[in-house]
Amino acid sequence: MAILIQNKDGKYSLWSKNGTNENGGFHGANNKGDQAGVGSFDSPEGFLNSKLNPVIDKKTGEREYSEGFLIPTTEKQDRAAEAGFKEVLKEDYDLLNSSCATAVQVSLDKAGLYTGSPERSPLEKALSVLNVVTGNVKAVAQDIRNEKGPNKIYDRVKDQNWRGSVVAPK
Repeated sequence: MAILIQNKDGKYSLWSKNGTNENGGFHGANNKGDQAGVGSFDSPEGFLNSKLNPVIDKKTGEREYSEGFLIPTTEKQDRAAEAGFKEVLKEDYDLLNSSCATAVQVSLDKAGLYTGSPERSPLEKALSVLNVVTGNVKAVAQDIRNEKGPNKIYDRVKDQNWRGSVVAPK
């Protein structure tokens, strides 16, 4: 998961927290080449069709990012999103608490947008705690995937930001 943020000239650049090579990729120093304001694109589609979005399946032409979700923002929101992403890049990578997905969520939060955080009832929260206490590893893992997985977060961002629209590479 990554985010494109417009600069003061109206061009889009890529922001991505790309992980760690340490501890099986679960937590450690950000050493997989984070991207902080990389590139200059006239549109999200320009990024999606660029070399920064590589083809990962030559047979189908599938790219690393198969689509994006464009949320209208102001310049003030863009600067706030950028500042939020920079904060997260200072932290070591942690799959659950400081990952590509959480970096995007912090950026959206700083910009005053919906973050894709799950809306969970008190009962759902209590069941999650119960699973941890009782050692139900399978249920805990599923709960983490549902709450913290980049694909789930992305789906919730789309659902929660009704003014947005899907864009895709050509």
